[in-house]
Amino acid sequence: MILLVMPGALLALGLTRRGRRAFRVAYRFCAGDPLDGKYRTNATFFRPPTQPLHPKAHASAWHWRPGWHRSAVRVAVLALAAVLSYGLLAARATTLAAAAACAAIAAGCAAWLLARGMRRWARAVAWDRDHPWESAWGALAVPWRHYACYRRPLMLALTAELGARPARVRIALDRSAVTIGVPASFTGADKGREAIARAVTAKLALEAAEPAWKLHGTSRPRVTYTLAEPPPGSLTWTDLAAEIASAKPDELLSGVGKRARIVTASLVNDSPHFGISSGTGGGKSRLAAFWLVQALRRGDIALILDAKRFSHPWAFKDMDAEYDQLPNIAYCRTVSALHDAMCWLGEQLEDRNKIAEETITARGDVRGDVGPRLWIIAEEMNLAHGALKHYWSAVRGPDDPNKSPAFTGLGAVSFAGRAVKMHLVPIGQMLRADVLGGGDVRENIGVRMLTRYTQNSWKMQAGDIPMPAPSRVPGRWQQLASGEVSEVQVPLIDLEEARELATGGIVTRCPPGMPGRAGVMSVPRLALPPGASDQRVVVGQAEEVTTGLTIREAVADGIFGPLSLEAARRRVHRAGLKDTGRRGDGSRTYARADLFTAARDGRRKDAA
Repeated sequence: MILLVMPGALLALGLTRRGRRAFRVAYRFCAGDPLDGKYRTNATFFRPPTQPLHPKAHASAWHWRPGWHRSAVRVAVLALAAVLSYGLLAARATTLAAAAACAAIAAGCAAWLLARGMRRWARAVAWDRDHPWESAWGALAVPWRHYACYRRPLMLALTAELGARPARVRIALDRSAVTIGVPASFTGADKGREAIARAVTAKLALEAAEPAWKLHGTSRPRVTYTLAEPPPGSLTWTDLAAEIASAKPDELLSGVGKRARIVTASLVNDSPHFGISSGTGGGKSRLAAFWLVQALRRGDIALILDAKRFSHPWAFKDMDAEYDQLPNIAYCRTVSALHDAMCWLGEQLEDRNKIAEETITARGDVRGDVGPRLWIIAEEMNLAHGALKHYWSAVRGPDDPNKSPAFTGLGAVSFAGRAVKMHLVPIGQMLRADVLGGGDVRENIGVRMLTRYTQNSWKMQAGDIPMPAPSRVPGRWQQLASGEVSEVQVPLIDLEEARELATGGIVTRCPPGMPGRAGVMSVPRLALPPGASDQRVVVGQAEEVTTGLTIREAVADGIFGPLSLEAARRRVHRAGLKDTGRRGDGSRTYARADLFTAARDGRRKDAA
């Protein structure tokens, strides 16, 4: 008996559970709740959502509607299906005619949307005349791209800032204009306006966008942000000569920004150290020349550390390819010269700090003369980093530290150079922390100029600041200073003009003992001594005129292969080479060809 009753009871219980499950699903369907019972947002039947409750809440805009919206849509679809089914059974001809009329209306709406999309596509092609086919192909994905990359993130950010979903968001193709429909309860308070501006700036990376509010006298309150006038296409030194002459002593002009605004970099308010980061051919050297010429005309001096050897040829050569180094610029090219110059920076910083310590007031003003303002242009440090480490490992003594004193001196300038008028300007494709001597050194660079950047290089330099689209305009840079981004057009200074401008103001000669300093300008090329190789002569002080290399420089350049400095000296001594002169520090120089011959003969003797 029990065996006959139990299956029936279990079947009745199963039907009851199915009935309950069906009732719950029907209730959720009519109430606008998720059918699986998992709430994605905090929306109620009448109130729209303000925050997510599930990791996948942003996967669909369906969950960001109040419950009565979802309920109305579901009931309307169900009612339409029922009416259509009944009409096909009761009045087939009338139902088909009504369906055809609805299809015609839908086709008209689709044609209108297609025409609007084609107009937007044509506008995209005309917007970029230099690359029309690329723009035309990219414009095919404009609706999806704008929704996924701009419109949807902006709507979510506005919902979080305002506590309510915006009525509508419209973003132009080139992000030149953004229209936001604010909620009807928005009062226009300063806090709310700042929240909207913050969301627009963070998600669209719009700079100096002008808002136009429309809150009263309309049933659709809104605000429209219009992009400001872009910087000019090209500039020269003459275009900004008046602004440069009237600039403050503690600031440098970077160029012209949006709405014809003069963009400057302050040594006091922004940062004492500047950084230049760009891909190949982006104009790094021209920007450095524009900044450097401004400083040199005020009586400043410069030290250029150039591992590439000829990044700034205007500083040491004339238009006829003759060596004619400017007197207010010291130029170091070889690995040994770079090492000595960077070590000299540490010593110079110590000397200036001693003067500052003796003459500083209680307010922090240094009354003593620490020397002329010194600019250190560190060019292509990623190229010099490995060579400097190898050089130090070759010349390091048993009691010397493992870290090269060159990087120690450069890092000390970045930390303590501001008060004693020493400013660092590293230049490279990617200003990595390891090539500058550490992450702390890079963090001391407060003004950074970027162009032709990638997503990785922008994130490395700017952090969480939204990345604007890179520009193809020559001389167009993004300046990061005090946490803000400014698009700026830098003048494309003529390098022949730069030589004349650099010596057209107050000219301060580099002090004695400064590595790489020049001598008297416009000195004819000296005659080569007998037996010397056919090389150009670098004109410097009389005691520093040389036509060859020191043994230390030859080891750093790899002429002697894996030999150490002492082994190379013994090989030169056994070969009986005749020196071509002496440097200011007393080291002898030899012709490069003679050094190669000595190295080759030594290797042959070792092999024999």
